[in-house]
Amino acid sequence: MTGEIVYREAHAEDIPAMADLFLTSIRDMYKRYGILETPPPRGALIAGYSHLLSTGIFRLAESESRILAIASAIIRDNVWFLSTFWGLPDQQRKGVGMPLLKQLWQAGKEAGATTFFTHSSPDTTAMAVYMKMGMLPGHQIIYF
Repeated sequence: MTGEIVYREAHAEDIPAMADLFLTSIRDMYKRYGILETPPPRGALIAGYSHLLSTGIFRLAESESRILAIASAIIRDNVWFLSTFWGLPDQQRKGVGMPLLKQLWQAGKEAGATTFFTHSSPDTTAMAVYMKMGMLPGHQIIYF
């Protein structure tokens, strides 16, 4: 990516592209970790992201009109829950996600959050990012 990375709030018109980013990213993660699971349907993601956009904080990183990473959080009272944090496979481990997450964290602090947590995917790089931010991520090891 040669263009400047812009970090901004997500908008309703970004939702289809954000859903596509998630699907690309999760399929890549499933392949890397040998997970035999089917990603959620695109329509369900679009509905969920629409709800998150209207009830939480949703930010993205983009360059040259291409969305590179997405992050969203739900805040209730003083509790901030990271509900989405995904980057395109070719943008992971390149310094795109951490600034995005820090901005989302700061927005939570400004909204009054004092407790920050997430439920993690099994991706070890994501877990390392969460630990750098002071969260202790967990992921279930048994699926029913």
